[in-house]
Amino acid sequence: MNKINEIFNLIMRLRISELIVLIKLLEQTLNVNTNIQINKKDKNITPSNRKYNVILTSVGKNKINIIKEIKNLLNLGLKESRDYIETLPKLIKEGIEETEANTIKKRLESLDATIEVT
Repeated sequence: MNKINEIFNLIMRLRISELIVLIKLLEQTLNVNTNIQINKKDKNITPSNRKYNVILTSVGKNKINIIKEIKNLLNLGLKESRDYIETLPKLIKEGIEETEANTIKKRLESLDATIEVT
């Protein structure tokens, strides 16, 4: 028990940035995800439970490639994908994690689409 108290006292002396690094190392070592992020406004550590929506607002020049990407993202046929993006803005994915939303956004933006994550 004395050893645990020593470790606790060491942890309590860490700065927030050092604590975040420690948590990330523990996540990687133990292969777990704690979903912790810093709320920069008040510097509190809070669990991340916000869900995001990905909205296609403009197709850009590569309409065919966008149709193919929508086909893959939504498991639609080519015709359904083409019909899906005919009227914009269009909700692509709803209620997803931030990392997935950002991945989708980057993939579609690399094809010259305009994406909004809300």
